[in-house]
Amino acid sequence: MRTPRTRTLTPKRTPPPTTTTSAAASDAYAHAQAYTPTDDDDDRPRPPPRRTPPKRLTFGFAAKKWTKLEGTIVPNFGTYAYSNDGYITIDGKRIEPKEDSFKLNDIVGCGINPATRQIFFTKNGLRRGPFYLDANSPCSVPDELFPFVSLLRLGDKIEANFGPHFKFNLATL
Repeated sequence: MRTPRTRTLTPKRTPPPTTTTSAAASDAYAHAQAYTPTDDDDDRPRPPPRRTPPKRLTFGFAAKKWTKLEGTIVPNFGTYAYSNDGYITIDGKRIEPKEDSFKLNDIVGCGINPATRQIFFTKNGLRRGPFYLDANSPCSVPDELFPFVSLLRLGDKIEANFGPHFKFNLATL
């Protein structure tokens, strides 16, 4: 039996997040602090306290123009993404209701079935979706989409398996 190829990926640089969204709490960010003014005389406006940590990991498929960026790829037009907070974004539109969030030691994945024009995501061997490529989108041709992984923090790591053996059974498609 052939051993799957694996690769550890780390971000090149870490720009600040461009949006703040709800995300699943993780042990690494349980200590996230919100600013609380201590001086009653100081009436400068303060940012609202962050209730949950930001997205740390987003992965999926993106149009070629988005895969050349350094730093994070935010779900945008031309992206099909699954984020650690459980939200799935299809061509820049967030799908409701959100799916299960994922955390450390979960095995997540994604795939495209070009024959049916479907994108799917997986978590621990179970499929999420399918989600259909929008025929009106310029990024709707499977050959024009490229895989991406976007890590938010410098030092975050993943182990990537590019095949041939996966936790998800492709024969079930």
